[in-house]
Amino acid sequence: MKQSVFSFCKNNPLLLICFFCILIYLPFSNKPFFMDSPITVYVAKQMCINFLNPPIGEYGKLLAPWNHTELPSSSVFYITPHPPLIPAYLSFFVRFFGENELILNWAIFPFIYYLLYFFTNLHI
Repeated sequence: MKQSVFSFCKNNPLLLICFFCILIYLPFSNKPFFMDSPITVYVAKQMCINFLNPPIGEYGKLLAPWNHTELPSSSVFYITPHPPLIPAYLSFFVRFFGENELILNWAIFPFIYYLLYFFTNLHI
């Protein structure tokens, strides 16, 4: 007896949510990664050089007059006013796959899936 994808997913709500997320995410997965994508990806790239104290680099020096924190101006963290959690996560993908928008978007996909799963399973 043949089962369709939908009947299989109907019995497995996790797979149904994952299938739904993939269908919605797929057309947008090759779009620009994030509105602050140049800074986010640049910080991830600099974290590949030195994870704990990434150098500011030439691009970072150009951004320093606009974005700056109280951290040392020799570190790339000087130009990032938010915690570098996303660049830290993405540094692995940037190291192995470069600045490919498709890879970076799919690297963030698990977070989108778990957000949707969390909010669909809230029992208030």
